[in-house]
Amino acid sequence: MTDDQIQSDSGDTVDLDLDEVAPILCSRVVTLLGDFADGELPPAEHARFEAHLASCPACATDLAGYLEVIRLAGWLPGINPPPAAERRLRALIAQAIKRNEPIDNSQDETIKDRPGI
Repeated sequence: MTDDQIQSDSGDTVDLDLDEVAPILCSRVVTLLGDFADGELPPAEHARFEAHLASCPACATDLAGYLEVIRLAGWLPGINPPPAAERRLRALIAQAIKRNEPIDNSQDETIKDRPGI
């Protein structure tokens, strides 16, 4: 498979005309940085992402910064939050997933005064 081809859901190789691929906006690139870095974008979205990076130095710089943060974070020691904070955080995440909404832990007293959590 070449750079201008993708694999369909059925396993067939499909030619991709990058000139006809809908452009991706900078605001969308920001939301996809993690998926791109983890190799989790579908082939067509991956192609759109790479095409955007090739023409947008600002987003290419953002990606490089994101990858550098991930690399440097690998050197950090793990943290062991207090059990109450961990339970509360897991509950907040579960609630947000059920409601499909962002997580707001700003009022959580168990982690409020602990930097890094």
